[in-house]
Amino acid sequence: MLNSKTIYFVFGFAIIVFNYIDAYLTIHYISNQIAEESNPIMTALLSYSHNIFAFYKCIIVPILTAIILNNLQLKVSKPAIIIISIVYIKLIIYWFVSLSTI
Repeated sequence: MLNSKTIYFVFGFAIIVFNYIDAYLTIHYISNQIAEESNPIMTALLSYSHNIFAFYKCIIVPILTAIILNNLQLKVSKPAIIIISIVYIKLIIYWFVSLSTI
């Protein structure tokens, strides 16, 4: 049986994988003017450079996820991992539902 810490690391891994998928789809569909970014911070990064956006999504998000996972003893860490995972799951579902209508 999986212990509690392992389950949170699985959630953390899912966050990173879903984040990479989101980064790829965002850059691809915004470059082709099929979609637009709804997050104003990400919009600013995208307007500056797709490379800066990709760097943030592919380097910073995994680092922040690792920091949260390395601090699971803090009260906020476990709920944060769960909430972020749920947000990314909903985002990926949204992407695939949206892609099915294109």
